[in-house]
Amino acid sequence: MRTFAYLLLPITLIPATAPALSPMSINGKFLTQSNVAMVKVNPCGGSLCATIQGPGPSNEVWPVYDKRNSDPALRNRPLTGLNLIADAKPEGDHWRGKIYSPRDGRSYSATFTPTTDGTLKVHGCWGFICLTQIWHPAK
Repeated sequence: MRTFAYLLLPITLIPATAPALSPMSINGKFLTQSNVAMVKVNPCGGSLCATIQGPGPSNEVWPVYDKRNSDPALRNRPLTGLNLIADAKPEGDHWRGKIYSPRDGRSYSATFTPTTDGTLKVHGCWGFICLTQIWHPAK
C-alpha cells in the first residue's frame, strides 16, 4: 500500500493545466474614444479586421482623405472604408496585431481586448510610447 501511495504522489504534484484562454469574439460597430470615427470590427478568418465606417458624432471636422499617410501615393485614398486593424491574431484574452492611425499616417503594434461591458480596450505602441483608448459600442 505504501508503494502505491508513493506512485501517486508525483501525479498529485503535477499542477492542473487550464485550457488556453481565447479572446471573446468581437463583432459590431464601435465609436473611437474621441467619437471621431465609427469603426466596424469583426473576425475575418483567424484574424480580426476593422474598417472605418465614417465619422462619429464628435464636432471634429472629418477629413475625406488619408492626407497624413507617410506614403504620398496613399494620401488620396478615402478614409471611409479604410482598413484600420490588420493581422490581429488571438493571444490569451486579447487580440494582437497592427492598427493604423489616420491622425499621423502610421501603423502601430496593438492589442485589442474585449471587455465584459461590451467596450473594446485598444492599446497601441510605437517603440516605448504607448496609448490606450476605450472604444464604446455604437448605437
